[in-house]
Amino acid sequence: MHTETLAPGQKTEIRVEQKKQIKLIGSTRKVPGHTMFELNLETQEIKQAEYQEGTVYAYTEKSHEHQHRLKLVVKENCIYVQALNKKNAFKKLAKIK
Repeated sequence: MHTETLAPGQKTEIRVEQKKQIKLIGSTRKVPGHTMFELNLETQEIKQAEYQEGTVYAYTEKSHEHQHRLKLVVKENCIYVQALNKKNAFKKLAKIK
């Protein structure tokens, strides 16, 4: 076993890379007439959230159906809320904090 002694004032540094994990906190249905807004916690900026379109295929014995589904693009350090407009989104986010 190899050991080294450090001189006074020297520091050691150990870096460990962690895997990036996304944890599902919950899901919600889209409320008709509302818009999904995102608040960036670092810049305190509120803007409309972005969606990614995907297609879901359902095969049955009688028919082959497909539906277009929208998936929210989740970004780091952001909180998402549905509201009628930007002003109401700000009020809802103020209650969360």
